Amino acid sequence: MALELYANPRFSRKRYESYVRGKDIDFSPQAINDLLRIVPLKQCDVKRRRQTCESWDDETWEEVKSLLCVEGLQWQGSRRMLLKSDFKPVVKTWASFVVQTLELVVASLFWSSAMLRRD
Repeated sequence: MALELYANPRFSRKRYESYVRGKDIDFSPQAINDLLRIVPLKQCDVKRRRQTCESWDDETWEEVKSLLCVEGLQWQGSRRMLLKSDFKPVVKTWASFVVQTLELVVASLFWSSAMLRRD
């Protein structure tokens, strides 16, 4: 079913719609928000936080790095990126847990709702 979902959107005339097992699946941002009962924020929190980080000085960035990463780490590239392998053990464990949990929950909610919605 997943292959059908990914393969069929290009044949659909609507932007966020796919055809799976004889059913139209709407995967628009609004449909996903409705499914997860998410009320979109007026201002994107991620964008707001990124804008806040852009004004940080080098000392603040070094403090963040020292809190999250093992000693002696160098930033990855010019954009102050970090690799998960550079995190301290506790931070690495929490990062893995959050990513794996979110991926499983979102995927299971999406598919269970799509299967229940039989038009």
